[in-house]
Amino acid sequence: MLVCRRQPARQTGFTLVELLVVIAIIGILVALLLPAIQAAREAARRIQCQNNLHNLALAVLNYESQNKALPPGAKLQQVAGERVSKGLNEPVGLSWIAYILPFIEDTALAQQFDLKLNAFQQDANLRPEENQLQVLLCPSDSARRRFFLARPPTGGTARRFAKGNYAAYVSPEHTVSMRCFPGALINEPQPLKRLIDGASKTLMLTEVRTRDHEQDERGVWAVGWNGGSIISFDMHSTTAGSSGLADCRDLRRNTRYDPFDVSTPPLPPNSPPRVANADGLRSCPDSAAADLDLMPCRVQTNDTWVSAAPRSLHTGGVNAAHVDGSVEFLVNEIDRFLMARLVSINEGQVQAEGK
Repeated sequence: MLVCRRQPARQTGFTLVELLVVIAIIGILVALLLPAIQAAREAARRIQCQNNLHNLALAVLNYESQNKALPPGAKLQQVAGERVSKGLNEPVGLSWIAYILPFIEDTALAQQFDLKLNAFQQDANLRPEENQLQVLLCPSDSARRRFFLARPPTGGTARRFAKGNYAAYVSPEHTVSMRCFPGALINEPQPLKRLIDGASKTLMLTEVRTRDHEQDERGVWAVGWNGGSIISFDMHSTTAGSSGLADCRDLRRNTRYDPFDVSTPPLPPNSPPRVANADGLRSCPDSAAADLDLMPCRVQTNDTWVSAAPRSLHTGGVNAAHVDGSVEFLVNEIDRFLMARLVSINEGQVQAEGK
């Protein structure tokens, strides 16, 4: 009699070694794909930042079309000759962004601002300066829910100012030099006919970064503060003499600008920490941490050398908009003479590198 013995059923599934091999393969694939995914995300963020700049530039042009002049970049007071105040010791006027609010489809917020009053005199109940607008936020930065806390120079209750990521170039030299060496947006309405170099060859807007610190004003959008809503390149001019330094005390309005290379370097895109130059601010809290963030700053105590660099977290440079609304990418290594000529409205020279 034959006896049939049933073979034990073969176990199916993965062994521990096989599982470990599969997990290792998946880990390698993720490590290979993650940089590509991050690069794709940053590319999308950069495009959004470009779109914001384009929309802001178009809003400025729409303002000009209605008012026959570009909006004031910052209502800073004229204090000596053609020099304007840096705004540290007196109430500061509103920035160009407050003027273009109706043209970025925010009429309701525009109606909360009184353009005849300075930044600290706005309605204390409405506090329009605390609003953060989507069009002012570059997703590569983290400006959302970041504020600057400041008291009026004359004393009183502190107010919070929301931050954003876009600023206007007011001068190729210093911020206080915007009348003798003007950029596109200065302390008064400026007709397009003053732009001798043409709207397509004149830089108007660019990007700035913010810090999560209530004593660092960089990125503040509603007020005409250097490093906030306005910046300048800090490239001197031969018109000022052998020192290349001008504060507009002895220069006329719209003086011919000719870039001059001095020992102190200007402030190109994403200007790194260096001993000689940094963003000149009302205050520079925790400067060591600012250096680590690649956002060097210094407290600007005198009334002349007030400038700040455009900044972004995009690899290699920043987005910038020309007066005609076109947007380009400015690399960190841009030639300083070319950059100065792009910011100036009246240097009347070929847009070329070098002297």
